[in-house]
Amino acid sequence: MKTELLVETLDRLSKNSMFRLSLTSKELFHSNFWAWMVNKYPKETTKVFYDAYDGKSPVRVFREKKNFDLLLEIGDLSVVIENKFKSFPDKKQLEDYEQKLESAGQKNQKIILISYYPPVFKMKEDWEYLSYEDLGKRLKMINFNERFSTEDIAIIKTYAECIDCLNAIKESFILNSNKDYGAFWLYLQDKDLAEKIDEINFSVTIQKNYISEVARRIADKLDIEDLSVGLGTGSSHVAYCDFFLKKNNISLGINLCGVDYRYIIGLDNPKKIPRIEVENFLDENYGWFFDKGEGQTRNNKAGHKYYGFDGPKIWLYKKVNVSDLSIEDLTGKLKSDLKEIQNCEKVVGL
Repeated sequence: MKTELLVETLDRLSKNSMFRLSLTSKELFHSNFWAWMVNKYPKETTKVFYDAYDGKSPVRVFREKKNFDLLLEIGDLSVVIENKFKSFPDKKQLEDYEQKLESAGQKNQKIILISYYPPVFKMKEDWEYLSYEDLGKRLKMINFNERFSTEDIAIIKTYAECIDCLNAIKESFILNSNKDYGAFWLYLQDKDLAEKIDEINFSVTIQKNYISEVARRIADKLDIEDLSVGLGTGSSHVAYCDFFLKKNNISLGINLCGVDYRYIIGLDNPKKIPRIEVENFLDENYGWFFDKGEGQTRNNKAGHKYYGFDGPKIWLYKKVNVSDLSIEDLTGKLKSDLKEIQNCEKVVGL
C-alpha cells in the first residue's frame, strides 16, 4: 500500500465511530460488541464466530464467566472465545481455559482464538485460530433479514467497516522476505504517516502486528528443540520478540527490538545477588556469547560493561543493528546463533 493510500485508510479509521468507541477499552469493546450481536441475533451471527453452528440450536451468551472473554453455550457444547487485540496471544492462557472446562466436567468444548496478531506458538489440533481478516469476511456474510432493525444493521456495518480498515492497515505491512527488516521501522518515520498514526494512538499496535508476523515466520523455519518464542512491548513502547533457550537457571538467546538484534542473557536471581556481581559472573562465563560480531556495549560509572536491566531476572545484552538484513538473511543469522547456543556444552549457573 502506498503512503498516500495508507494515510487515507488511517483517516477513514479515525472517523469510524466504532473505532473511536473501541479506544476506551480495545479488547473489551470488541468482546462486548460480539456478545451484544450474538445475544440479539443468535441464529444469524453465531456462525461469524463458530462456523459449525447449525443455525437452529439455542445459544446462550456469557461475558467474563469464569474469566472467559466470551462463552457461547450451544446445547451441551461450550465454545470459549479468547479475543486478542491489545495484547499478544498466550498459549498458557488457552491451556488454562481448557483445564477449567475439564475441571468443570465439560468435555464437549471448543476453544477459539480471535486475534489481530498471529500466534507464534503451535495451536492444538482441537483449537481454532480466527484472524481479524477471517472475522471481516464472516461479518460480510451476515444475512440481514427482517429480524434486524435498520439501526442495528447500520451499527453492524459500521463495525465491519472498522474491521476492514484495521485489516487494510495490517495488509500494508505484510512482510516481503526480500525487503530489509529495517524498511518497516524507517517507513514508520514518514512525517505524514507518523502524524496520522499518532492521532489515533496506533503506533504500538502496528509495531506489534509487524513483530509478531516476523516472529511467526522466523519460528516456522527454525528447527530448534525447546526453543521459547516470546513477544512484548518494552518500556520505550517498542515491540519486540525473543528467541530463548534455557539451561539451568540461565536463559540465552536473541531479542529483536526495533532494529536492534540483541545477544541477551538472563539469570534467575531469587537470592537477590547484587547486580554487579551477577554481571561479572555472566561476563566471565559467557564472554564467548557477547564476543560475537561487532555489536555495541557500554562502560559507565557504575561499572556495567553491557546494556542490562533488572527484574525477576538480571539481564545483560549486546546489540547489533540489523536494519539492512532481509527477513530471509535475518532468519539465517538467528538460526546460526541459536544453534551455537543449543550446542554449547558448558552452561554454568550462579
